[in-house]
Amino acid sequence: MQDANETVEGPVPTHHLLIAGTGRAGTSFLVRYLSALGLDTGFKPDDKSQAWEANANAGLERLPLVEPNENLPYVLKSPWSGEYIDEILASNRFSFDAIIIPMRDLVEAASSRSILEHRHLHQHIGWMADRLDATWEVFAYTPGGIIYSLNPLDQARLLAIGFHRLVHSAAKAGIPLIFPVFPRMVEDWSYLYETLKPILPDTITAEAAKSVHDQVASMSLVRVGSELGGAEPSQAGEAAGQSIHRYPTTSDIDLIALRRELTRVRQERQAAAEDVARLSNDVARLSAQCNTIEAEAKRLEIELEAAQKYEEENAIILGRLGNLLNSKSWRLTAPLRKLVDTVRPKRRI
Repeated sequence: MQDANETVEGPVPTHHLLIAGTGRAGTSFLVRYLSALGLDTGFKPDDKSQAWEANANAGLERLPLVEPNENLPYVLKSPWSGEYIDEILASNRFSFDAIIIPMRDLVEAASSRSILEHRHLHQHIGWMADRLDATWEVFAYTPGGIIYSLNPLDQARLLAIGFHRLVHSAAKAGIPLIFPVFPRMVEDWSYLYETLKPILPDTITAEAAKSVHDQVASMSLVRVGSELGGAEPSQAGEAAGQSIHRYPTTSDIDLIALRRELTRVRQERQAAAEDVARLSNDVARLSAQCNTIEAEAKRLEIELEAAQKYEEENAIILGRLGNLLNSKSWRLTAPLRKLVDTVRPKRRI
């Protein structure tokens, strides 16, 4: 029997909205924003599950072709899709209503990735900072494998090539492309709403978009621009009449990474201190409860001893009474006691 999702030519393509590009440009923010607006992203707006990496403020990704279509939501965030966009399109399994490609200054996008790589090194490769004068500009993880560059300029070249491949392939396929600018889309709810309006359901109003934006957007997570020197690179370059593409040195990147790692460690220590304080309070509370229970147990023990003593004394009395009732003198005096009871004056009530 032929599957309902297949035709004679092959499987019926499923409709999707793809979020792609260089990454480090607000793609995760877009997933949360669209989730809160009610679009099917496969994630909740506040998702902090295994799909989320807190140190990078990133995640919520999917892999077209790798995952079965029936497992994929309508909105797909896939920064890796630029590496195999031609294969995705050639599969005829997807019909993209549009591709959202957030635009960020290339220096910042590349620097953001280099900073995260440096921070990861300082977290897991302690000897780099402890025993050497400077962090290496290259590194490797696979024994005998590729040596890769940590320099943001080299990273920018890779991002630029991947970006061109994605845009070129999408343009050839006639897929609508949307280029919201980061971080403006995080700062300005109206700008983001108007930019995405052509692909949003008609039921989403401006008021709803503003409310969701207020809930999801956080400028505190936009860090690289200020960490690299405060002013936007484009503004600084234009004011000085110079090229805007000044890449930070490895030392610049390393210093930012070390500061972030220091902040992370401090936050962990603060969280640990709060846990210790909470546990200390719990211990004090449980200790007080134990003291109360011990006092109650002591009181019950005293009552039990008194009850046991009473039972012992009662048993002795009952034994003596039994002996008396069974004695010969008690039986012989029974008629006399009966006579006394008969002649004894009755009490008036």
